[in-house]
Amino acid sequence: MEENNNRVIFFSDNDLSISHYYDRIKTIINDYPIEYNNISEIIELYQVKKFIDSDFFNNIIDDKFQLKCGTLRNEAFPLIYNFFDSIKNKLLDNYIIISPYQYKKSFWEIIEKINFYKNIDEEQFQELSNITPLNILLKFPNMVSFFNKILKERILADDNAVVLILENYIIDSILYTQEKYNLPKLSNIEINKIFEKYINTLNPNPNYLDAIELFDKKMLDPKIKLEARKQSLKIKEIFFKDKNQDELFIEDIKINIDNFEIEKEQRSNFSKGYECIFNYDKRKLFSDLSTIAIINKFIYIFDFVDYKQKRLLLINIDAYKSLFERLIFTKYKISFNPGLYFKSSLKIKVMQLTSYYNILKDKYNTELEIIIKNYFEKYILQQYGVNGFKISMPSSDLNWLEKCKILCTTIDSILKQFILFVNYGSINLELLDFTSPVSYNNIPSLLDKKYYYGNEPYVNKLFYYLFSDQCMLSYIKRIADKSKSYRNFYELVKNENIQIVDYDSIYVENIKFLQEHHFIKINDDGYLYPTPFADIYQNLFLYGVINYLNSNNSWKNEIAKMEEAKYIFNENKLLSRCESDTFNYLLNNKTFKDSLAIRNKYIHGDMDRFPENDSIHETNYYLIFVVLISFVIKIDDELENYYK
Repeated sequence: MEENNNRVIFFSDNDLSISHYYDRIKTIINDYPIEYNNISEIIELYQVKKFIDSDFFNNIIDDKFQLKCGTLRNEAFPLIYNFFDSIKNKLLDNYIIISPYQYKKSFWEIIEKINFYKNIDEEQFQELSNITPLNILLKFPNMVSFFNKILKERILADDNAVVLILENYIIDSILYTQEKYNLPKLSNIEINKIFEKYINTLNPNPNYLDAIELFDKKMLDPKIKLEARKQSLKIKEIFFKDKNQDELFIEDIKINIDNFEIEKEQRSNFSKGYECIFNYDKRKLFSDLSTIAIINKFIYIFDFVDYKQKRLLLINIDAYKSLFERLIFTKYKISFNPGLYFKSSLKIKVMQLTSYYNILKDKYNTELEIIIKNYFEKYILQQYGVNGFKISMPSSDLNWLEKCKILCTTIDSILKQFILFVNYGSINLELLDFTSPVSYNNIPSLLDKKYYYGNEPYVNKLFYYLFSDQCMLSYIKRIADKSKSYRNFYELVKNENIQIVDYDSIYVENIKFLQEHHFIKINDDGYLYPTPFADIYQNLFLYGVINYLNSNNSWKNEIAKMEEAKYIFNENKLLSRCESDTFNYLLNNKTFKDSLAIRNKYIHGDMDRFPENDSIHETNYYLIFVVLISFVIKIDDELENYYK
């Protein structure tokens, strides 16, 4: 076989590139065995074996071909080992001529799989490793362990070794499925030296500096973290100059409250970014100042939740992240990684509450603190018969620092009292002394059926086929020729007359998968259309959860069928998973490395370093109030459904 730049490359089990290689793969299988004269040919044989191992050819009804596949599968590794053994004294010469470039990683993959690294002496490995990127070598644990000393010396000498360490512990890659690196054994002192060296390089990447700040505090000196933060801020100041870092992406927000006949959100281009104007009719906001009417303004006017399902809209899920955003922003492991939608939504919610809070207080002599106190101590007693809540809210004569501290403890107290009510049916305040710290993930629910989530092993595959902007099922040439485009397959079949014949054969199996699992149907005219299962999954994709009790009867019937078929599963908590993630990010640092942890900072005195009436405390007070209002809405929805 001659050298060929179109050699077969196996990328993954879901590899759609097989259509490009299909004929070549079949030829290699049918011609097997032949005499293999160079290393690229032998590596290509390994690629073909990987396609066979992934069962790509199981549907070919040809006994002779299937026999060839079985023979190649069984004989490939002994044959490959013998070839490598025949060139073991000339590995470097052979490695240099490997083509295409992707085969160089396969070279090391083979050496690991057939344990051939044991036949390579240190001098030879040193020569080979010097011309191989570290991120390739460190994928193979047995080889790393065998040549630990050589690889450790190289890492300590490499200015970019910090990237590999951070990608192993902190940074997630979205460009490929990131396997964990097998780093040589490094002491904490050596890791600190590597990071310190990187911080002081000429042009450190601010994303990596931010990642250093998130690194395990048990392994890294706090001074190194502080130096990384200072260096990152310095670089960002130079880059953004006098601009806000997020100004290029997040709206400048204006809240207008007046006698508007039509309330609407206006968005327009702005000289420094993007302007977002909200117009609200003050007659609707202030005509009824009763306790529940004011709380309902945050539901039906300020959109803290979607009003039908009462799910918080301040959530951080991939459905709201564009491909552009997913590519340009660094994603950190064990981190919340707030997207632009979340950041702008938080900013909007804080601005809405700030405006409403101050107009209520200044023009209508109504304090939102008193409204919240009345809700827990009077309204739920009158409406639901729930007695026993005692709430302490900050008074108006306190400074902003004191207000923030009290509001944080008030939220803790409300949630602990709610947990007592769920567990015992009443609130005994003396039991508060014996309650555990609140875990937002595990606040119990009064309800038997509350939230539904997509179930493994289906959810990710179904989300990809139905709703991904990267899935090729959303592209049909005759539709594209009309200058029409849709974000995903679900939108395509919802809006166009699409048939299976519109797709190449390689995509038909994907359509059949959706049909077999009842997410797509074919009508009498042969057109594809989404089923109620697909509609419910779309809602899951957009909101992260389905609130069963706030669903209509039609959906409840479909949910029962989907649960029986194990496409979804049920959890009963006050908060959905994405809601508890939001609160864990905003309030504490128990779950995420990049949390704002505002509650913890005030409770533990970290914010005392700022003056009592510093503007940072005022801004944080309104943010904490957004959290409090959100909890009130969730608790009221719980009580309404329970007593309905």
